Amino acid sequence: ASYGLDNEVKDEWKDGFAQMNYDETVFAPDKETVTLADLGLAVQQSQATIPLVVDGQVLEDNLHACGKDRAWLERTARAHALAVRDILILLGNDTEDYFLLKKEGSPKEANA
Repeated sequence: ASYGLDNEVKDEWKDGFAQMNYDETVFAPDKETVTLADLGLAVQQSQATIPLVVDGQVLEDNLHACGKDRAWLERTARAHALAVRDILILLGNDTEDYFLLKKEGSPKEANA
């Protein structure tokens, strides 16, 4: 039989534990689960990933719902040496993570 935190220790074992100086108030502290609250960290929840650009067309409502603006969109496109019109799909959320797929045969911008 195995004994966990919820099981009562048998009386015949208590003498043995006393001889070992067993401290039952401490039980595997290195195995305890640490929570974000224990670390003083806030839980960050992000929205679902949604389309921001489809076939070069900007979905303004989605862009703003994610806390993004045209300036962010232009910087992101330039980082990939693309114009926004050359983006087939750009998916994002309220974090800095995104997925970008360029259109087939899209020319790269000369000044990127």
